[in-house]
Amino acid sequence: MRDTIPFHPNPLLLIWENDALRACRLDQKQSWLVGDNTADIGISALPSGFRCGVFREVEGEWFYIDDPANSGLTLLNGRPLPRPLRGIRQPVPLDSGTVLRITGQAKDAAVMLFLSGHPADGWTCHPLSRREATRVGGSGILPPTENAPAATTYLNAQFYLSAGEGEMPLRFNRGRVPESTVLRDGDCISSEKMTMYFGGGVLFCFRGD
Repeated sequence: MRDTIPFHPNPLLLIWENDALRACRLDQKQSWLVGDNTADIGISALPSGFRCGVFREVEGEWFYIDDPANSGLTLLNGRPLPRPLRGIRQPVPLDSGTVLRITGQAKDAAVMLFLSGHPADGWTCHPLSRREATRVGGSGILPPTENAPAATTYLNAQFYLSAGEGEMPLRFNRGRVPESTVLRDGDCISSEKMTMYFGGGVLFCFRGD
């Protein structure tokens, strides 16, 4: 029996692929291979036999290890992963809220959100509109006609978050919602009953009771 105290309790991976969301409880084993549909975490857009990397737990902490043959397809919080050093894969420690994107030719093949301390159930995913403002409130995504404390807009190939007119207070990365800021992978928008993470043009939303 292992007596290691988990650095990340209840490790969870949320995967957004083909306009569908699925959850993977990582504490079921210590190593998860990411690749084509034959891998532990299969990405359908990847060619047969392709391997992206591995999620691995070491002494209670979780890492992502990119495959040396993966030619820059994976982004961590919007940035390319460190390349192999002398052919050795570089383990990258994961914090709760880390976003990894498996990029494709035209769009992301998959967006993955690593979390700890969150339940696997109760999550939804909302692609943000590139044509009109998306209103964001304390319950997640709101109808276009409803006032909201924040909204997103798409401009110059980037999503922007700006403060709105709604009365319910929201937090942005533990601070106040700014007048306007570019959304980055891993950014968190939250209220007393709702938590959302941005990644690859979508919002992962959890609404508490």
